[in-house]
Amino acid sequence: SVVAAAVLLALMALAAAGLGAAALVELRTTATIRGTTPQRLHRFLATPSNWPSIVASSHSVRAVGGGYVPSEPLRVGAAVDEIFGAP
Repeated sequence: SVVAAAVLLALMALAAAGLGAAALVELRTTATIRGTTPQRLHRFLATPSNWPSIVASSHSVRAVGGGYVPSEPLRVGAAVDEIFGAP
């Protein structure tokens, strides 16, 4: 079929570019959070020390380098290591 041929051509183009078929997949999740402001929610989600409480496979988070504390929102240039494990 024409659709199958188009998909095959797209996969061949991705392979030629060094990309896998996963480049075709997009996962998007939406949620409604009540009782807070967008700013407070952003601050919570941007704070690495909160990640283990909202991501089942996240075990812990630690700062990489000095001058940054994971209990503060991640800022430009800061880096963390997130340790994953089975819940």
